[in-house]
Amino acid sequence: MMDKPLVYFCISMIMGCICALILQINLFLDVAIAASFFIIIVLSCEKKYSFIVIGFFIIGFINFNLYFKLDLTNKSSYTFRIITKNKFYATGNYKGRNISISGNIFDVQQGEKITVTGEFEKNIDYENGSLGDFKVKYVKDKQRDTISYLYSFRKNIYNKFYWKFGERNTAKIMSVAFGDTSYLSMEDKYDFKKLGIVHVISVSGLHMAIIFKVLESFLNLQISIFISIIYTIFTGSQAATLRSLIMIIVLKLSKKLTKNYDAFSSLSIAAMILLMIKPYYVINIGFGLSFLSTLGIILFYKKLSKVLYRLPLRLNESISLTLSAQSLSMPYVLFSIKNFALGFLLGDLFIIPLYSIIVILSNIALVVSFIKPIFNLVCAFINIIMMSINGGTVSLMKVSPPIVYISTINTIFILFLYPCYILMKKGYEKLKFAPIILLLAIIIYQYNFFPKIDHVALKNGSGFIVRYRGEDILIANYEIKDEDEKSRLQGMLSVDTFMSNYSEDYKIAIAKYLIYIPKCQGKENNIIKVIKKDNRISLIDFKGDTVKYKTMKMNKNYDIMKVNINKKNRSIDLPKNNINFQIFADRVIVYTD
Repeated sequence: MMDKPLVYFCISMIMGCICALILQINLFLDVAIAASFFIIIVLSCEKKYSFIVIGFFIIGFINFNLYFKLDLTNKSSYTFRIITKNKFYATGNYKGRNISISGNIFDVQQGEKITVTGEFEKNIDYENGSLGDFKVKYVKDKQRDTISYLYSFRKNIYNKFYWKFGERNTAKIMSVAFGDTSYLSMEDKYDFKKLGIVHVISVSGLHMAIIFKVLESFLNLQISIFISIIYTIFTGSQAATLRSLIMIIVLKLSKKLTKNYDAFSSLSIAAMILLMIKPYYVINIGFGLSFLSTLGIILFYKKLSKVLYRLPLRLNESISLTLSAQSLSMPYVLFSIKNFALGFLLGDLFIIPLYSIIVILSNIALVVSFIKPIFNLVCAFINIIMMSINGGTVSLMKVSPPIVYISTINTIFILFLYPCYILMKKGYEKLKFAPIILLLAIIIYQYNFFPKIDHVALKNGSGFIVRYRGEDILIANYEIKDEDEKSRLQGMLSVDTFMSNYSEDYKIAIAKYLIYIPKCQGKENNIIKVIKKDNRISLIDFKGDTVKYKTMKMNKNYDIMKVNINKKNRSIDLPKNNINFQIFADRVIVYTD
């Protein structure tokens, strides 16, 4: 009999969604992955179960396609639920699908149902589950219901908090307690990020666990679940909140009905329900982090707690919880976000407990907001805790290590150490040389024996990266003064030196070539020349909207676009976007994305 069948069903549904996505990119790769998965299932499961598992794969595959196949054309009017809203743009929900909305929406409020006329343009964004862009011409009707009143109530509580705590503290409280990050400044977001506690500004499993535990202490199960559902809607129904709510309901019902609870099965049920409703969650970072963190806690919390048994109980629990949550979510973060906060342990130990108190007190303030004396008393306690948080944040920011930005190739090396360590523990001693071999391969790959030039888009302009024999120089057409931007670019682009042609010409002598980058003539104007020193022949002319490069020999250069070379002057014109060069034996190798 299959052990934990729900886990198999969940994995199969996830694979179905992933294959549906890959189908949009590459048919052959999709067929190869699906066929490999089916073979593994047939070989690892009993025959009667393998058909069920494959059935869940098909459900995931079909459901993903149905989500994005909805037709919104040829309609006289449309009815959307406004999910998020800023001054000029909004995200609406149409039959469970996300739509990006712009146009005449200045008087539209978050949470409202609106009936509008306008034009729809299909522009699928798989990561955010958006079918396309809708430009509103005329708002025919606005409807208010329970959900819109909940959003209005949240806006009202913001105004009350604003007069008590000021703009900055209120923004933190709203984001931590109610999942509304629209008021949070970039500076505060960076503080959360550097301390590794960015998860606290989205209502996560931590929030739901705190709220439900408080509710259950003085209310019965049914009322506690009902209020938790209202709280989930009130805070925006984020993936982590929904996951936690479903797991809590499964936990409570399983203990009532069967006296038995399996965390893996509960997590699988939560994932399948969410993927049925929003299949695009399969590539949503919030969804991935929430489930991987929870899985890490399930797998490693008790083991880490035993290892750290000498520590005081509270400290043991906090460190074990933090490390177990990071064990599986960290690799995902490195691949998706490409950075990692080394100060996460400090933030989790000293700041998270205080924010947990804020979650409880803020929700109490929410309930008693109509009773002014009690509301004022609760706000006084919140103010004291916020003073402690602000002071603690300032102190920790001074001692916390910087955010580390890691390139994909280095992430692969770090992840490669995981299976090597496990296999070595199992007795495969020869594998101790595998990381060394891979490290040498990466060093050789990154060393660049031949000059290489990349053209890159940057935050406030663009630039060129010149790579040669271990040196990686970024020449930007503006001065990069922000240390955080430098740190981010160091990790993302693997550069170690920053230069600028903003105010002067730039020349780099590499081997027998002179790389000449004239003074910047405008944000979008990029010019570079690579010239042979001995005969002053230009190998590359990068200017305007095209790149021209010449062959130095009669045989053709290699370029993956397979364009024809002009026989007269043996030159090639290419569009400049997303292009990089490598100079090898007086020949220019051109790569395009």
